[in-house]
Amino acid sequence: MEAKHLFSEDSDWLCITELTYPQGEIIKENGGLSIRILPDQIVRESWFYDEEGKFESQLVINQISSWQYTYESPDIKQMGTQKGTIHVDRNRTYSKFTIGDTLLNGYEITARNNNVCYMDGALYYDQKLIKAWSTVMTKQ
Repeated sequence: MEAKHLFSEDSDWLCITELTYPQGEIIKENGGLSIRILPDQIVRESWFYDEEGKFESQLVINQISSWQYTYESPDIKQMGTQKGTIHVDRNRTYSKFTIGDTLLNGYEITARNNNVCYMDGALYYDQKLIKAWSTVMTKQ
């Protein structure tokens, strides 16, 4: 049986995220994520609530090979377009991204275990950590 990763199938996920900032502040957020496999691309729509209200984003993902993808997301909170690559190794995805013409960059690593995904990521300004996050995603 082939291992499933986050982008293996159409799916909807409930997400519980813990954000950690360099100063030690920890914030919890709830949200959701939807994966839709289309004939020529994959669409990942996500949403969560933060102190500013509801935030929604969409990644348009293009498959390069069975183990590599590229993606782009429209303007992220007026910071610019997020662009990145995703590499797949069995049940894990490794994503590296940049945002617009800025020094913002980051990564996400997602491991899927049946109907649960564990995601860890971080956002940097050049080499300086802005925030890190851990998310538990439960398939609906």
